[in-house]
Amino acid sequence: MISQNGSVSSLPFAFQSMLIRPFLPADAEPALALFRHTVKTVNRRDYSEEEVAAWLREEDVTPAMWLDSFTGKAAFVAIDDNGSLTGFVDCKPQTGLIDRLFVAAHRQGEGIGSALLAQAEAAIERPVSTFTVYASLTARAFFEQSGYTVVTPNRVTRTYTHEGRSHTIVLLNFRMQKSR
Repeated sequence: MISQNGSVSSLPFAFQSMLIRPFLPADAEPALALFRHTVKTVNRRDYSEEEVAAWLREEDVTPAMWLDSFTGKAAFVAIDDNGSLTGFVDCKPQTGLIDRLFVAAHRQGEGIGSALLAQAEAAIERPVSTFTVYASLTARAFFEQSGYTVVTPNRVTRTYTHEGRSHTIVLLNFRMQKSR
């Protein structure tokens, strides 16, 4: 259960306690580092090196741009007992879109993603009755276990810079939905 102060308690997961709180500007750099590390390690199992490079666009995305990408969204972070950011989620409350949900590679499977997803779903404003996510190959099973169903495969064209040269690649993900 998520209490009013944002802490999670009474969950049958492997962690003792965790704080879920609103995203703050100071969270941008740790969230960006977590995102990059997770994609390079966890998502790399399902995507090629070139696809990962296109996804991350490391030479193109600055920390300031990353911070700006949270503007106009409801965003939350999971903080462990040591004060470390272990996951984040952001969503568009007016449309029901869950945009990004990432959990640190070494903390996967502990229920952090489920707690963050529950927080994001709670932030979606009524009368929106359908939650939508574009899930990676890696995240598809997690969202299916969370009650989402695949609506359609989705292809995203990404242009990125690598070693000063522009590259374009198409990434596969899945448009998934869940009713409230």
